[in-house]
Amino acid sequence: MGLTEVRDRLVRQYCGGMVRRLEIAQSTLHAPSIVFPDEPTEGLDPVGRHALWRHIRDLRARLGAAVIVTTHYMDDADALCDRIALIDHGRILRTDTPAALKGQIGEHATLDDVFAQMTGNEAEGGSYRDVRRTRRAAREHA
Repeated sequence: MGLTEVRDRLVRQYCGGMVRRLEIAQSTLHAPSIVFPDEPTEGLDPVGRHALWRHIRDLRARLGAAVIVTTHYMDDADALCDRIALIDHGRILRTDTPAALKGQIGEHATLDDVFAQMTGNEAEGGSYRDVRRTRRAAREHA
């Protein structure tokens, strides 16, 4: 996770991204067969994000671990996932490989483009009432 150079420092001296990488490393020390990282790259700089991507790929290759990632960062999903489920307002819109999803949109499409087209949303927005409704629906389906 790229923390070797700071191994002698106290954790309270780590920046937020370093703490996040440490948390992720700790959560996989026991070699789990399945990992559920929720927004794993939130708060990480590009170096930390790529270190995390390498760590997840290593877990998959070395342990055969299944990794189910939730993220708003489509480039994370593209880099890490064999299959993607696009979800909008608590509903699964489509599941497929990243390449197949992008291929449905066009030759140079990104997963951001795919999400925007499938949801009809160019940018995330909505009111407080929309957020409450979405959270209520999520609780009801949990």
